[in-house]
Amino acid sequence: MLAIIGFGDHVKRNILPVLKKLQEVSVKYIVVRNVLKYSDNNDFSFISDFSKVLEDKEITSVYVATPIQCHYKFVEKALIAGKNVLCEKSLTSNFKDSQKLVELAKFKNVKLQEVVMYQFHEQFRWIKNYLEKSTNARLIKVHSSFQIPHLGPENIRYSKSMGGGALLDVGFYPLSMLISLLGVPENVKSSLITQKNYNVDLSGVAILTYGEVYAVAEWGIGRLYENGTTLEFEDHKVVVERAFSKPSSLQTKITITKNSGDKESILINPDDHFYNLFANFFNNNNNAPQHLNNIIERAKLIETIKTNSL
Repeated sequence: MLAIIGFGDHVKRNILPVLKKLQEVSVKYIVVRNVLKYSDNNDFSFISDFSKVLEDKEITSVYVATPIQCHYKFVEKALIAGKNVLCEKSLTSNFKDSQKLVELAKFKNVKLQEVVMYQFHEQFRWIKNYLEKSTNARLIKVHSSFQIPHLGPENIRYSKSMGGGALLDVGFYPLSMLISLLGVPENVKSSLITQKNYNVDLSGVAILTYGEVYAVAEWGIGRLYENGTTLEFEDHKVVVERAFSKPSSLQTKITITKNSGDKESILINPDDHFYNLFANFFNNNNNAPQHLNNIIERAKLIETIKTNSL
């Protein structure tokens, strides 16, 4: 059985429909701060006492969907109680805390996984497979970008105390894409930028070098919407549209453009990356050590950007 921590729009819109499709998964509790707010909702059992989740032997897994600053305390307690944990990105606001949780998961021999949903889409598998093709020309550059317009003024992404800022939220996507495709970079140069009247970073750019290959990640809040990744080879480029956020009903397109100007379009069938992610989490009986390694690599890269940016 599953307990959900947090009940925001993301959970209601994207996660609950997926869980209904997973017949082997039952949601026993949803932990919220104010139970009275959901007194009219009879579909779930809302509680405010997290210790009830920890003590319940029927609860095998916990899904954490709170603001980033709250992740550590919930994940730590759940792991200590021997629960498998699926946590929204970023796992924590700093590398040290993420490392502690990874070590704790290893010690307790339970699952710990970050929600990186786009990596469970057929589109991402296509990108990975294409990069591995031996017939490709030499890879020169990878560019990945995720930018969104400004949100409502009360949005937690503008709150420093709640772990807000663009880097930990939207920046996570292109950075995780690059490190998943190319591995740990040899060198990182970056810059974080804010705007007047904001106390969190609102945009950023990072250059990652891999020998003769370099990669550029860009991200931002309060920017023109962008959601894509481009692979540039010596003789062609591959443009991936909607590389990160996309509805399960959307057919996505990948365009290959050659030096001659000839273009080829690859259509990727609709795929439900949230469903695939949760199905993998609940149906995979091992502790998936690659997920722990990936958490560490992503957290270390983000920490490097936070501490060394110009």
